[in-house]
Amino acid sequence: MEDAEKPPEDMFSTPLWRSSGLPDGMGGPGVVKAELEKLGGAFDFWTRWYRAAFEGKPLELEFQRRIATEVEDKDWTGEDAPQKVAKRIGEIEDEMRDERPASVPDLDAQRLATHVRKLLENPKMTLITAEGAADQTERAIRAYLREAPANDLPEELQHLHALPEHFRSVARIVRTDQTKQMKIDALTRAIEALNADVAKLESDLRIARSKTLNGRFKIKAMEALGTTVCSLPFIAGLAFASSHFFGFELSDLTLENYREWSSDSQNAEPAPEAKIEYRPTLPDARDV
Repeated sequence: MEDAEKPPEDMFSTPLWRSSGLPDGMGGPGVVKAELEKLGGAFDFWTRWYRAAFEGKPLELEFQRRIATEVEDKDWTGEDAPQKVAKRIGEIEDEMRDERPASVPDLDAQRLATHVRKLLENPKMTLITAEGAADQTERAIRAYLREAPANDLPEELQHLHALPEHFRSVARIVRTDQTKQMKIDALTRAIEALNADVAKLESDLRIARSKTLNGRFKIKAMEALGTTVCSLPFIAGLAFASSHFFGFELSDLTLENYREWSSDSQNAEPAPEAKIEYRPTLPDARDV
């Protein structure tokens, strides 16, 4: 703490090497990660743990505390120790995930009805938010497809395709000349549909986080993800717009799996580039 000139509470949230970069001769987390991956799937957690600590984004401290105190001493010894420890860590992580509130909370019908009325009392802001979110999502998807380049989004992000239409549906309802009650009913259904697809997106990403991203994407695709559909401004904008319509506090809609999957995609090992053999084109041969 003296050397770093930082208080204790800031130590773990600071990258191991800051502005000065890695000292000469050190390979960084990529080297350690590569060595751990050679040891097999039982070391997947330790790869994740090391990278997170190195970058100053440590895994949840309660999770680490439970690993330190709940994995029994006997599990750390023997030839099958890595497998036993990995199994117990997986169980602890599942338990903690089940104990956490859902990253996309369920909509309460009574609370939603009250919130929908508030949205209709300020139609201009509702329109701006809905159309802005639709435009932002469509631009991000188009940019990813163009910059990756790719024919479609990764399978884990497929539900993003449905979101612009949900947002535009909200805008259309606000603009209609229907009676107030008809608008309330239609807007409630539109928001419930939006909530369902945001929840599906989070669910798919939660499952995807248990699988490796190594070798999934080429470097261009990884870079495109980081500046488009996996950029922090995009995820924050999606969370803000969704919370606005769901009537949640922004802190209630964490999009935890989206954020973590996005971070994982940026730190994965890229797919090897295909080697293309170029052959010179020669003129047709003629017998003379």
